[in-house]
Amino acid sequence: MIWSRSERNKYSFQPGDTVPNQPEKSFPAVNTAEGCEWSSDGSLLGLVDPAGGVTVYSAAQGYEPVCQVPPLVGGPVRNFYFSPLGTHLVTYERWVKDAGDNVGVWDAKTGEKRFSFILKNMTGMTWPPLKWTSLETHCCRMVQDGVQILPGSCERSEVTRIDAPGIMAFEVSPRGSGPQGSGSPHVALVVAETKGQPARCQVYKLDDPSRATATKNFFKAETVTMKWNNVGTAVLVKSAMEVDDTGKSYYGGANLYFLRADGEESALVASADGGPIHDAQWSPTQDEFILLHGELPCPAGLYEGRKGNKRVDFGSGHRNTIRWNPFGRFFVLGGYGQLLGDTDFWDKPGKQLMASRRMECCVVCGWAPDGRHFLTATTAPRMRVDNKIELFDYLGAPLGKLEFDELLLAGWRPRPRGAFQDRAPSPGRSAPASQAKAAAKPKAAQAYRPPGARAGGGLADLLRKELGSTSAGAATTATKVGAPTAAPISLPPGASAEDFQKGNQGGTGSGSSRNARKKKAKEAAAQAAPEPDVEKFVPPPRTGDAKPAPSAGTAAESQEAVGGDEVEKKVRALRKKLRDIEKLKEKVATGAPIDPLQKQKIDGEAELIQQIRSLGAAKIIRSRSRLQHLDLRHNRIGDVGSKRLSKAIKGHHSLVQLDLQDNAVAIAGAESLFAACGKRLELNMQNNPVPPEKITQLVATLKEAREKLHLTAFGGGTPGSAKGTLRPPRSREGREGGGRSPARSPAPSAARSPALSTAQSPARSRASSFLPGISKEEIG
Repeated sequence: MIWSRSERNKYSFQPGDTVPNQPEKSFPAVNTAEGCEWSSDGSLLGLVDPAGGVTVYSAAQGYEPVCQVPPLVGGPVRNFYFSPLGTHLVTYERWVKDAGDNVGVWDAKTGEKRFSFILKNMTGMTWPPLKWTSLETHCCRMVQDGVQILPGSCERSEVTRIDAPGIMAFEVSPRGSGPQGSGSPHVALVVAETKGQPARCQVYKLDDPSRATATKNFFKAETVTMKWNNVGTAVLVKSAMEVDDTGKSYYGGANLYFLRADGEESALVASADGGPIHDAQWSPTQDEFILLHGELPCPAGLYEGRKGNKRVDFGSGHRNTIRWNPFGRFFVLGGYGQLLGDTDFWDKPGKQLMASRRMECCVVCGWAPDGRHFLTATTAPRMRVDNKIELFDYLGAPLGKLEFDELLLAGWRPRPRGAFQDRAPSPGRSAPASQAKAAAKPKAAQAYRPPGARAGGGLADLLRKELGSTSAGAATTATKVGAPTAAPISLPPGASAEDFQKGNQGGTGSGSSRNARKKKAKEAAAQAAPEPDVEKFVPPPRTGDAKPAPSAGTAAESQEAVGGDEVEKKVRALRKKLRDIEKLKEKVATGAPIDPLQKQKIDGEAELIQQIRSLGAAKIIRSRSRLQHLDLRHNRIGDVGSKRLSKAIKGHHSLVQLDLQDNAVAIAGAESLFAACGKRLELNMQNNPVPPEKITQLVATLKEAREKLHLTAFGGGTPGSAKGTLRPPRSREGREGGGRSPARSPAPSAARSPALSTAQSPARSRASSFLPGISKEEIG
């Protein structure tokens, strides 16, 4: 069903038939494109009548008039719309001082007025003034310094208010965020910037508007627009400035923010620094959206609706319009307005470009309710000549055209959900572009052309790109983010598409450079050359040296160096938390009140210090592959630090002595250390607060772990108590042979073993008990 005007006619179109050239129904004339509106299910049609009011027609009754709404202040009605279920009709007339209310809410079936109010200025942020949920359970109205929440029936007796001084705009979610639309729907509102404070978007539950469930702050917001996803769980907020203060654009700048209704996620999806935001549209059925952002030719990406991350890339082109079909299967990317009208038809599940076509002078476009037909129209006053309607199938194949002397508006009649079924592309018609490439014949030899006259370089190519040529970044297959990209059309001299792909596979982006290719060629030649039959010198092993082989040690050291960078990052993050706690302590000292969360941060200071010290000790163990002695006395690392140390000890094969005297290690930390100790490690844990009743349990643990822990000195009790020694018993073989059991063999001392001498190498020296980045005063 097509509705067009200047001729005020209705045309019927059946799939498979030709486009009709005669109207099926004619209606009274209207003067503007805003004088015609359908209800969301297509059951009602509203037209502004010659008297200035609105006449409502019923499509089920053969388009017979069902009611007539008169003007409030003399008319004519400039804008009107139906509520989602077609229950109410809202009309707007130009405000005239002392003339009374200019916005009316009417019963769409009887024409009875429910109530009216004044709306002085109608802008994109104030229209529509009343917004319902999709099932009309709630209705919201923006008033001065807040939002009123009414029942869906618009009963004025039950009104709840959200106070928001300086409110700019609001948007109601289509349904609740729970399963199958259950739960309370949300309303998102934006408060303008004031006195240096940023603008903020806040989300409230309509059933419990006492507090905001999510908040996002941002600057540069003269105008804002919001779009909810179809499940009511996330909203996109676009803030824009009329003038770009950076001077990068004549058309201002815009930022796009992503915000979850529950407040768990918020992110900046697109910034003004990355170029203009051309269009962003949620899928009508899935929790995902498509974004066109950047300087033309701009990339098109599919973003998931959980965190707002990009998942699929559809290439780049001169596109500024997105149109989803009603089932979310197909979508169109078009370049209309000042662009040439190049249009791409995509199959989203198959991630394939089905067809591309140029639709010149397209002003309005849209999918049919069946999701398999597409309409474009050239309308006045944008275009005064060649006004027409064109129909295409989902592959961009033209079906017919209707021409008019003056066409104001064209569009499909909406249909309720369930009237049509979703259908996949017909077999054999999903990707004609690839078929055309396969069937293309090889080109004949052509005459020589200078580089400036070839495609891909020179002034002519630059002018073609300025005019909107889309050949530069076109793609026929969508790619997941992070996958290797296709080779560009213009490659450096001497480079081929294979070189480009090899460079991408390298992962560093330098695989296609000349130096990188030379290096790879040398490595390949060295591997291919036969090795000379010469016996290599292998140094004899030194007594008492337990270090691994040189090759393995080198690899381990390089890996540990990378791990050291991660440790530094963690330490910096923990130190920042400590600085925040110091500031809170100063605040408490001045008598200022603090909230429970801040008090909890102060209480966790001791644990943060333990984590920092344990990280420093773990870094020492990992960074020094030949370290044999580590003295950590009086560092108070506690159980938290002990567990972190245990992980570092498990991968260290040279450590033979670890001194943890007076470190506040309790039973949990002791057990983790016992499990991590190697066969040659001497562990000194004197004067640590292990309860006496746990000593018997530890004796049993040591007996069971005798093959893992051969020499352990342990002191039980609380700090300051008498030191005791706990050792596992000798093995039966050691006692019978009269020799010393390996379990009781002490670690070699520095005097007897060159491996422990501090003069040999700093890497083997005894580590200081003062950890990196920790002062002596902190250790105490």
